[in-house]
Amino acid sequence: MLIAIIAGFVVLAFAVAILTLRLNEQEHRIARLESLDRHKKAVPNLHGYCAAPISPLNTLHIVLGVEQDHSLSPFAERLADQFRRHGAVVTRIPASEMANDAADFEIVDSEPDIVIAGSIVCNGYTDVCFKADLFATCLFGELPPLVRQYADGAPQQSVAIEAADFVAAEFAKAMEIHGRERAVRELSGLMGSEATSYNAHQQQHTR
Repeated sequence: MLIAIIAGFVVLAFAVAILTLRLNEQEHRIARLESLDRHKKAVPNLHGYCAAPISPLNTLHIVLGVEQDHSLSPFAERLADQFRRHGAVVTRIPASEMANDAADFEIVDSEPDIVIAGSIVCNGYTDVCFKADLFATCLFGELPPLVRQYADGAPQQSVAIEAADFVAAEFAKAMEIHGRERAVRELSGLMGSEATSYNAHQQQHTR
């Protein structure tokens, strides 16, 4: 009996040591990811004081379909250009093929990383926007919508820049939240497996 108790304490100490090691590994992993993220935001530039940070949209595939009350629909192309400046690959499709309901985005294309739909109102003016309603979904779920009212009108180029930066920022937040949730799930699974292993050892020694 005494040997079983001593063996149980040894197994428990071993399990705690492994769990502590795994916890430290997870903490180091998260710290490393955060350090890499900070590094991307301040990459040194040989030609200046600081290079532009790498956009979270870099290399992503964005499908874009925006309705506009203008026959030439210049806003969609301006918005596409802004996303390309973020390093994204953009596919434009007719707004009629898009659904404003984010739940229906998946039927458009299963491959894009982000799908954006919505409309802008320019009241017939080519370069002035009075209202913008843009909806986006990504691999991590729906992003907050961009809903803007411009009482005096705003240049469409300015609205396109604002929209692209907004999507980039919200996607970065969603990606960070997803990463932290995944780390928590992995840690919870690790703790559960260690507890199961310890209980199995305990049962073996108490028989």
